[in-house]
Amino acid sequence: MISDLLEQQYSIVKTIRGDQIFWIDEAKANTSEQLFFTKVNDLIAYLNKTCFMGILHKEFHYVIYPKGTFYKRHLDMFQKDDRRKLSIVCYLNDEDWTPENGGELVLYLNNEGQEIPKVIYPFPGRMVIFESQLLEHEVKPVNTKRLSITGWLKTR
Repeated sequence: MISDLLEQQYSIVKTIRGDQIFWIDEAKANTSEQLFFTKVNDLIAYLNKTCFMGILHKEFHYVIYPKGTFYKRHLDMFQKDDRRKLSIVCYLNDEDWTPENGGELVLYLNNEGQEIPKVIYPFPGRMVIFESQLLEHEVKPVNTKRLSITGWLKTR
C-alpha cells in the first residue's frame, strides 16, 4: 500500500519535472563553489544596500536535466512561504551547446495583461536572475544533458 502511494507520487512528480538536484553546502564548498558564493554574497550586499531587499539567506543546488526531461510551468514559491525573493540560474553546459540541444528557460512576462514568453537559451556561463514570486517559468525538454547551479535569495 505505502509503496504504491510512493510510486504514484513519484510518477506525478515525473510528469511535472525530470531534473536531478544536488544541494551545495557552503560550509563544505570546494574552491570553485567558494568563488561562486563570494560573488553571490557580493550581489546580496549590493541588493540590500541599493534596493533594500532584506536578503538574509540563500540556498543553491546543482541541477542536471538528463536527455528528454523538462520542468513544467511554475512559480518558485511554496504555498504559504514567501521567503524566496529572487531566483538565480547559472548555466554550466558544455561550450559546444547549441539551441538544438533544447532546455530553454521560458519566462512568462506580463505586459499590461498580455503574456509575453521570453525564451532564454542556456548558453554556458550565462546567469539569469528573476523575481521568484512573480514570474512563472518552465524548462523546455532537453535533447542533451543540461547543467546549472540554481538557487534562491531569501528573506527572514
